[in-house]
Amino acid sequence: MRICFATIVSIVGISTTALGQNPLSITVLDSSSNEPIPGVNVVVQGTTLGGVTDRMGRLSLAGISTGSQTITFSCVGYRSIERGFDFPLADPDTPVRIVMPETGVDIGEVTVTSTRTSYHIDDAPVRIEVKGREDIEETMIDHPANISELFLESTGIDVVRTSPVSNFVSIRLQGLDGSYTQILKDGFPLYGGLSSDLSATQIPPLDLSRVEIIKGPSSSLYGAGAMAGIINLVSKRPEEGRHVTLLLNGASSRGADGGMFYTDRSGRLGLTLLLQGDATSAYDGDHTGFSDIPRQGVFTVSPTVFYDVNDKTNVMFGFSSTWGNQSSGDMIALADGASSSHPYLDHTRSNRSSTRLSISSVIDDVSINFKNSFGYFFLDRSGMWARFGGNQYSSFTELSAQRQLGEHLLTGGMNLTTERFIESHPSPYYNRSYALWIAGLFAQDDWQPVKPFTLEAGVRTDLVRDHGVQVVPRLSGIYRVSDMFTVRSSLGLGYQPPTLFSDQSDPDNVFLLIPVQNVSVERSLGGEFDCTWKTSFSKTVSMVVNQAFFYTRIDDPIIPFTDITFSPVSSIELVNGPGYLYSEGAETDVRLVMGDLEAFIGYTYTNAMYSFGSNRELFLTPAHRFVTDVMFDAEELGKVGLELRYTGPQRLHTASRPPGFWVVDCLFQTEISRVTLFAGVENLFDFKEADHTPVVTGFVTSPIFNDVWGPLEGRIFNAGLKFQM
Repeated sequence: MRICFATIVSIVGISTTALGQNPLSITVLDSSSNEPIPGVNVVVQGTTLGGVTDRMGRLSLAGISTGSQTITFSCVGYRSIERGFDFPLADPDTPVRIVMPETGVDIGEVTVTSTRTSYHIDDAPVRIEVKGREDIEETMIDHPANISELFLESTGIDVVRTSPVSNFVSIRLQGLDGSYTQILKDGFPLYGGLSSDLSATQIPPLDLSRVEIIKGPSSSLYGAGAMAGIINLVSKRPEEGRHVTLLLNGASSRGADGGMFYTDRSGRLGLTLLLQGDATSAYDGDHTGFSDIPRQGVFTVSPTVFYDVNDKTNVMFGFSSTWGNQSSGDMIALADGASSSHPYLDHTRSNRSSTRLSISSVIDDVSINFKNSFGYFFLDRSGMWARFGGNQYSSFTELSAQRQLGEHLLTGGMNLTTERFIESHPSPYYNRSYALWIAGLFAQDDWQPVKPFTLEAGVRTDLVRDHGVQVVPRLSGIYRVSDMFTVRSSLGLGYQPPTLFSDQSDPDNVFLLIPVQNVSVERSLGGEFDCTWKTSFSKTVSMVVNQAFFYTRIDDPIIPFTDITFSPVSSIELVNGPGYLYSEGAETDVRLVMGDLEAFIGYTYTNAMYSFGSNRELFLTPAHRFVTDVMFDAEELGKVGLELRYTGPQRLHTASRPPGFWVVDCLFQTEISRVTLFAGVENLFDFKEADHTPVVTGFVTSPIFNDVWGPLEGRIFNAGLKFQM
């Protein structure tokens, strides 16, 4: 009898399980970045069953009734989706992969990944600025061929032209030289060393889903070269089905460009392909006789393949190559060839090629990620008196793991970075070729003892060739006082080993540089504090205000020094300055939404100084910058945008201080079926540096180029179309 009773109980138990005790494990990912989404609300319709995904985008449910069930997935900033399931599942132990697309409406709610952990931007312990799809679309109207325009609408970021004839630029964060900023592509360091000055002018925005910017020391996250911060370019991921975007644009500055972005996904296999071409004739908008915009041709091809091995493992492999050919200088020499009366020409040929491999898998609640990239960059630059060029080979390999243990999200790993430069035309007095490798270990703990507070602590230990062990810790925290008010604080160390390309302030110096020797590692200490206030005045009116304060000090800064030791002519040697430099200031951001009107108002105060010398102010670093960006969506008519930028007075190398100036840009776009027509006016009121200070002095046969502190080419019109299939 007892045996019979036990059997009946077992059968009833099994039947009950079969009828109403089905489990479900899910992992929710961002459709663009393929990163986990925390905080997704999951509800089984018609029941009280549900939950919220953790920081790894995972959730396990139990007690789901047998039969067909509909489950909804919702999260702020993402399109809600519904999925039907038949329980019991064929393989209940394997997590189901759910992919959610962004709404593209409120960039303040996206999930960011640059801190190595996935957070909603409002919950990230580190202050991260995100340029979303709308910002990128606006950039493509003004500058479809490169991303430099994207950063003009930000606080704490300067896009500085380092050459008046070649259009080279440097992106500076919080007043610090561009060499202190690390640019990443999907977490891969691909733009450094020899290619630094060309990076921003050769990266098209057509394949980007967003750009994440962290300001302040970030070496503990991604290693050397991130003392001022990092810029992470996040690529678009393939969505279900086939999609094609074509972009054509022409400008009054005698330039034209076109691009195509193709994406296709079927089942487990996905593909994206970027093709971009840019052709420009030399343009002299300020009538100095020298090119403001060079004659150039740039072409980029970038295919990427995505493959989901199963619900726990996915692979990405991408290849990218950019070819560039640029000529600048005397307009007569450009048209007719160099002569004794018009000899100044500058020719630059370049090729950047790189691979990217990423393998991600989940094994027993541990997320494992492997990354590898190889890069090749070729540059050949010839000026009127000298020639410089070479081949740069680089690699990046990283193995990391991540696991949730209670209130702690633990991340750790190791990586190896290599860089080798081989000069093509060495001087008879010296050879500037060099090799560098860095082997590192890193660890990070994201601890949430109580829900309103998250503390993120990280440390990196690197072994650097010729410079020994470098240890860089970082500590960040966020406290949500309420749903409306949040405070953050971050403090960290950074470092950067010296190389031939440690100074980006003047790319023409590269002709005169001698090999780097007896130069110490630059080290930094920096911190940031900010608070954010969000409120809604009505269903259609909302405002976000962010106030930040920053400080970074760099010890043993590398500066150029004129030297005559190695050759009969004057050369430039990179040396450590006798003290330190620092940059301090404040950033104020205000974002306002009023129905169809969106506005951004930003102000930056920067005080950047050397601790040595008679005039200690850093060159080309304005104390005051102001930007206003207003976009009005007139629904059926289209979108109209207006941008106003003010740049305050700044110190030049001539010790002079030009006046502050305003620049106004306008843009318009409208959609007709699948075609978007757009037009823009850059520098509407035609402000030119040449109207206030000379851009070129000396003689035509031996010109002297002065600092670029304002627009050179004046007013420019552009128009084009974007076609989506």
